[in-house]
Amino acid sequence: MIETDNDLRDLIGASQALSQEMVLDRLVEKLTLTAMQHAGACRAGLLLLRAGQMQPVAKGEVSAGQVLYLEDGTLSELPTAVLTRVAETRQRTVLDLQPDRTSLGITSSVTARAAICLPLVAQKRLVGLIYLESEKQPAWFTEQRLLLLDLLASQGAIAIENAVLFESLQRAEQEARQARDELQQEFDLTPVQVWRTDANGVFEAANKEWWDYTGYTTFEEALNHQETCHPDDREKVFGLFARLRDAGVPGQVECRMRRFDGVYHHVLARAAPLRDEDGNVIRWHGTTVDIEEIKRAEQAQAALSRVGRLTALGELAVSIAHEVNQPLMAIVTNAAGCLRWLEGSPPDIAEAREAAERIINDGHRAGEVIASIRSMAKKAPPKFVEIDVNEVIKEVLAIAANELDRHEISLRKSFAEEGCLASCDHVQVQQVILNLIMNGIEAMDAESSPRILSVSTERIEEGRIEVAVSDNGKGLATEEADRVFDAFFTTKVNGIGMGLAICRSIVENHGGRITASPNAPRGCTFRFQLPGLSTPRN
Repeated sequence: MIETDNDLRDLIGASQALSQEMVLDRLVEKLTLTAMQHAGACRAGLLLLRAGQMQPVAKGEVSAGQVLYLEDGTLSELPTAVLTRVAETRQRTVLDLQPDRTSLGITSSVTARAAICLPLVAQKRLVGLIYLESEKQPAWFTEQRLLLLDLLASQGAIAIENAVLFESLQRAEQEARQARDELQQEFDLTPVQVWRTDANGVFEAANKEWWDYTGYTTFEEALNHQETCHPDDREKVFGLFARLRDAGVPGQVECRMRRFDGVYHHVLARAAPLRDEDGNVIRWHGTTVDIEEIKRAEQAQAALSRVGRLTALGELAVSIAHEVNQPLMAIVTNAAGCLRWLEGSPPDIAEAREAAERIINDGHRAGEVIASIRSMAKKAPPKFVEIDVNEVIKEVLAIAANELDRHEISLRKSFAEEGCLASCDHVQVQQVILNLIMNGIEAMDAESSPRILSVSTERIEEGRIEVAVSDNGKGLATEEADRVFDAFFTTKVNGIGMGLAICRSIVENHGGRITASPNAPRGCTFRFQLPGLSTPRN
């Protein structure tokens, strides 16, 4: 039993004080001072179990009749053997220091007559040790007083465990808060718009880029973010995201989105689902990227491509007029002949029939020339179809035939026998070949005879098709070969430097490459490659 009611009240008060203290440093101080008071100790040391080792955390000493607490005291003078035995047995030990202090490993003040070491145990787990030295005689530590100290040690161990747990939680919370702040900072510094919705598509959060782009300042405004979508695009966008939500799959869509200044820009919006452990969609994460500049560049490229086609066609206007005029004059001549054969007596039906057949053929020829010109001038998106590159070259040569004759240029052709099938935009490949042929014609304009233009096709490695257009004109300097495909670079007096740049863009969009190299002793060869179809058409 506790010796007096005062001792009991002191124990209850001490226990309450320890249980209410959650800061470990202050708890260690209170426990040390309280234990010294109840043990009548002149010196004390407190150790805690950390990483499997007993580490001293505090010591207390009586000076001038007062109890002083010294933080992070050096406890090397404590009896190691005694501490080890108590830690192993988890049983308190009372020592009589008067017979032989040295044998116990105690180097403290000679005034101490007794010592007690108590284990701090909470739920059968060793938390630490508290060592107390007293000027009292060993007999002063009666069973009742030892019981009080045991209860105090037990309460102290529980309080220490709670404080350690509280400290760990605080540290974890601080680390989590720091990680959250760092993640939020990275989230806000992301150069694209990032947003999040719940499983039903209701807005939850977005980064700073999104808020700045939309101009929204409150969460309530953001809940109506669908209003930023252009009215003409809403059916497409909302319909797509509804299908994505139903299927639980990621997807993307291009649309127009209203910025903070009220101007609509083209954007690319992507969304992907986040699932729980059971595979259920719990929210959606998405990004929105402004692609207005890309769209403008595509439009500018399309415009330049069309300008290039029209420029090339303008240079051929005289030849085309002559080419169309020839079949028209033939039609008139054959029609007149047909009438004469029919007016004869008797009518020569066989001759009239032949004349009529020639009229039909000449009409088809004129129609083909006009259709080819119209398809090249037409502003149409690329349409990839299966074509025979050899046949496309023949079509272009037919268009340029009069120009070759006018410049007295001999044509040499060499086509791959196994066929050159490819998946390409028919009109764009026509444009590339026509540009290269016209460049060769112009390069030989000031040269003396003979003037020779060579066009060839060849099957090379991996089934690719190589087209080569070669001339024996003024040639190309080595340093110009690297720049000739740059926009606005030209070697012509009246050139604008866009034809070959457009050719390179078309060829690269088809998955190929185009090069230029000088010939010896003069002239230049342009080569471009296209991916061929793996199985030639029968």
